[in-house]
Amino acid sequence: MKFHGQMLVVKENNMFKILIALVTFFTVATAYAQDYLYDYELVTVSSDAELAEFWEKIEGEMKPESIWGDAKTDQEKCQAEANYMAKFNKFCHVGPCIGRFEGIGWNRSGGMPGTCVPKYRMCLTGDATAKCKNGTVIRVRSWR
Repeated sequence: MKFHGQMLVVKENNMFKILIALVTFFTVATAYAQDYLYDYELVTVSSDAELAEFWEKIEGEMKPESIWGDAKTDQEKCQAEANYMAKFNKFCHVGPCIGRFEGIGWNRSGGMPGTCVPKYRMCLTGDATAKCKNGTVIRVRSWR
């Protein structure tokens, strides 16, 4: 019984230490946060062009069909997709598949990049390239 009492006392001391540590932490954290809470100043430095580009990127990610705009042929869709990828530095498939098979590729040295090709015989219906600001060439091809 005496041993149980000592364990209880040790347990209570540990809980008390934990309680003191938590109170100290929250006191310091609150004081630190209040310094920045009142000094916060909202600074927006964005032009209309930057906002328009931001919303264009968001729309392309939320509604991939909007990447193509009013493009009707596979060639036009490939060019629109390559332009979008170059503008926003996207080195992955964006939007739905053009045709039955779509291949993309990029080359950082500025040469003509290769792309994936279909396993079975298909007809090439679109082949377009676009260049990023850093000189990377992006290529999009489609087959049916």
